Amino acid sequence: MKTTSGTAYNGAIKASKEIRKELVTIIKQRRIDLDENKAFPTQDILSQMLSTTDDVNDIEVADYILILLVAGHETTSGDTTFFVKYLAELLHIYNQVYQGN
Repeated sequence: MKTTSGTAYNGAIKASKEIRKELVTIIKQRRIDLDENKAFPTQDILSQMLSTTDDVNDIEVADYILILLVAGHETTSGDTTFFVKYLAELLHIYNQVYQGN
């Protein structure tokens, strides 16, 4: 990863621009694949978005995908953290989970 100068916020802005560029490349290719029937409208969320919205440009689609990625990560990591925390605090439940009950 490239080193950035400035604040963490500045680094995050630069990183999000790089991610959006990559996503736009993927989106453009997926549009081509959908047009050539190499991809299916129901194969994943990106294909569904591109198949159901005609008035959304590639940057907006990239933004939506980025939001889904970040929101999905935070939800999963947060849930996992709390799950482990509660198992550590509630040893009788931990023992049942460990035994497969």
